[in-house]
Amino acid sequence: LCNELEAAEDYAKQSMEIGERTGISDYTMTSIVHVIDVAAMRRDQSAVLDHLNALAERIRRAKFEPFGDMFELFYIDVYLRMGDHTRAAEWLEKHDFYNLAELDLIDRDQYLLWAEAHLFLIRQAAPAYDDEACQRLIDFCLRLLVMGRAASDFMLSLYMHLILSELHDITGEFEARNEQMKAALNMAEVSGVIQPIVQVRPLVAKVAQQIDHSQFRLLDRILQSAESAEPAV
Repeated sequence: LCNELEAAEDYAKQSMEIGERTGISDYTMTSIVHVIDVAAMRRDQSAVLDHLNALAERIRRAKFEPFGDMFELFYIDVYLRMGDHTRAAEWLEKHDFYNLAELDLIDRDQYLLWAEAHLFLIRQAAPAYDDEACQRLIDFCLRLLVMGRAASDFMLSLYMHLILSELHDITGEFEARNEQMKAALNMAEVSGVIQPIVQVRPLVAKVAQQIDHSQFRLLDRILQSAESAEPAV
């Protein structure tokens, strides 16, 4: 989350070794998830696929169904980050969160993935995006933002600010885009969490041209990380 990928990878591999040594399957599998996450952040598609295959094989051998349910959302998220929305599209067809009268915090990961998957599809269609679909997603994300704030859920709130910022960029509402990004940057200032912001580097660069840099001491670091990173898939 602090964008220190080498340290993150090192700790993840140490954790995986401990899992192998102790024979605790869920510990090992969770460690592999962290290794995959770092590889995905580095856009190392070959490493991601190798580790995903290893994880799938472990889940199959474990014959423990909850593992499959636990990692379904993770698989979809990783494939989305690699530019493949096939799994996400299949998952979206089975769920409809837009019409929920009430949102339950226990399902926040599914809501977040729902928002990210729809944003991916809208982004793919831009500039010929569906106005109605875009507005529905904005309304849904605003509901999630309210829930995140009420529950003091830092990561949900941060991701909602980022997704809303990108949606407003797509629709040309640049003042609203900047306000949402500034809210995310303020959260980064307090927490030191910058990885989710680095992941939307083209958007950060746009906003940075229109805001006062002196308000955000981490902005230069975020922009430097963005410039040194591989282009987004």
